[in-house]
Amino acid sequence: LNQQSPRNRYVTDRDLLAYKNLCSSRSYMPLAMELAYLCRLRANEVYSLKIEHVLNDGLRIFRGKGSMGEITLWTPRLRKAVEDCLNWNKCIRGVSILSPWILHDRKGCKYTMSNHKSQC
Repeated sequence: LNQQSPRNRYVTDRDLLAYKNLCSSRSYMPLAMELAYLCRLRANEVYSLKIEHVLNDGLRIFRGKGSMGEITLWTPRLRKAVEDCLNWNKCIRGVSILSPWILHDRKGCKYTMSNHKSQC
């Protein structure tokens, strides 16, 4: 087995920007990473966000692994990140599909961890 020890390194805004600059302009990963960074989400939690989780007060987060969920209050940056995700298929990929997911593929399906791993 390939065992890795846990990492406790804080990802800075600078680190996130450097990662985004490495991504293709056609990749959804910068959008997913922005949500993960702003809301402290795991990848599968990002891909599980639905449009119904967008509330007046903020973004309703459902945590995995037994953690309690919460509402992350709106900041201008979080609001922009969610809007960018909602516009992803329509603006960047030319697809307009009704989908319950904040971030979804061309068919309106949520991204999976398999999709995520193939992008990394």
